[in-house]
Amino acid sequence: MYGTTNTTRVRFNSDSDTVIDKRNITINDFIDLLSGINGISEKCHILSGGTRLTFGNSPLKCFNLVILKHIEIIDEIYEIIEDFKKNNRLILSELKEEKEREEREKRIDEAEKKKQEETKPERRKTRPL
Repeated sequence: MYGTTNTTRVRFNSDSDTVIDKRNITINDFIDLLSGINGISEKCHILSGGTRLTFGNSPLKCFNLVILKHIEIIDEIYEIIEDFKKNNRLILSELKEEKEREEREKRIDEAEKKKQEETKPERRKTRPL
């Protein structure tokens, strides 16, 4: 029928909905993390080094080629970053949880400190004799 929803098909919208299997982080996870960061930085270095080119006799044509290549490299960097996030999901999720935990503890400490300050009795003012 027209206008009815299809409930037999499961919708999967994003990677953030996936459940990460909790396991201990190993040295290999850190090695993968560092090698991923190294790969991303090498690709980004290509972008920064591309601005030092000389354009020769036909500057507009060379400039167009440089810009097109930079756009291709930016797309590659985006794909590398997505792969990096997917491959290092365990470490990144642990770091994110730790940061959120620290912020939560900081907010709780500030709230407790504020509550203690509010509940302190006021000092009596002394009058000169």
